[in-house]
Amino acid sequence: MRRELIAVFIAMAVMITAAFVIPLGLAARAGARDRGFDQARADAATLGPLLAAGDLDALRREVEQRNELGPLEVTVVRGTEALGAPLELTPRLESALRDRRSAEGDTAGGGEVVRAVVSGDGTVGAVRVFIPGAELHRGVLRSLAMLSLVGAVLVAVAVAVADRLAARLRAPVLDLASAAARVGAGETAIEVPVGGPRELAATATAFNSMSAQVTAMMERERAMVGELAHRLRTPLTRLRLDLDRVADPEVAAALAADVAALSGELDQLIRRARPRSEPDAATELVTVAGDRFEFWAALAADEDRACTFDALVDTAVIPADPEEVAAAVDVLLENVFAHTEPATAFRMWVDGGAWGAELVVEDAGPGFDPAMAAAGVSGAGSTGLGLSIVQRLVDEVGGSLTVDRSTLGGARIRVLFEPELRGVVLSAP
Repeated sequence: MRRELIAVFIAMAVMITAAFVIPLGLAARAGARDRGFDQARADAATLGPLLAAGDLDALRREVEQRNELGPLEVTVVRGTEALGAPLELTPRLESALRDRRSAEGDTAGGGEVVRAVVSGDGTVGAVRVFIPGAELHRGVLRSLAMLSLVGAVLVAVAVAVADRLAARLRAPVLDLASAAARVGAGETAIEVPVGGPRELAATATAFNSMSAQVTAMMERERAMVGELAHRLRTPLTRLRLDLDRVADPEVAAALAADVAALSGELDQLIRRARPRSEPDAATELVTVAGDRFEFWAALAADEDRACTFDALVDTAVIPADPEEVAAAVDVLLENVFAHTEPATAFRMWVDGGAWGAELVVEDAGPGFDPAMAAAGVSGAGSTGLGLSIVQRLVDEVGGSLTVDRSTLGGARIRVLFEPELRGVVLSAP
């Protein structure tokens, strides 16, 4: 666009320059011609009376002086005598001597002015003033050079203005193109600088409004899908519990595999629904863990499970996405329901300090082999502990995941967040 706009301005400047340079050049040429003929007419008018008076001495001195001083060539003919420049019998000079007719016009090598004069004794004479071609064009080349210089300056100014205008147009257009490409790549939270001409500014404003609406819509969809996925964990856990009532081992194994596959799909759904974490994303662990505990407490009441949640600190902030932390808490609590009998008690607590934050879930069940937990396989050999989401969160934030024996007699899963291991400092009392 920049080159095209500059080309248009150059074409316009050249046409404007030609529109005034050509007429002015012709006017300068005509002025130089008129100036030469005016001088020749003045010389002929001055010498004519001297020729008519017959004062040859005075006439000779005047002719010699004019030929010495000026670029014009003066010749005076009286009868058979000629004074001044070498005599050249042109058609106009012959007509003046024969027909007593004055004339002027172009001739070989320039122009001439011929004036017929009749002296007092009846002798016919003539004054011929020759104008060299160089005199007829004197100053024309300089005028054309000046006009061409002005035209060149005009073209240069047009190029500078076009380049400036193109730059003013180009930056907003490139911003819009870059933003559109980023939207095409999946990034939606984009704001284009509003600037440039009114039309481009209006386009940028409309683009920013569209981007904001799309971002808000996607956030609502992500939140809805994530909440739906979290809520599906409750009926999924009930299905796991009902598998114990299936008498046929093969049917139970097939159903358990289906439930495990569905659980994996839920994990994928939560990951896809979760927005991309910002570099400064943070989660208040006490609040998120408490919210998810209240969600699972309803299922615990249905199964007569005693459960408690203890917040040993008022706040514990970790540098992680809230949706990812909620999914990890869901996995920890779901394992309690999936791998313990109904009426088995459990509890969860959160602790924190300058060292980091800690999330612990423990139950009063039979427990399981920590080596099997590390491999992601449950004691029953069917569904597994499904701690991949938790482990991924620990890897991202920094810390450790341990499985050991609970003080209640069953399993205890301890998630320790130590972001300082990754160059992050927690804000916790």
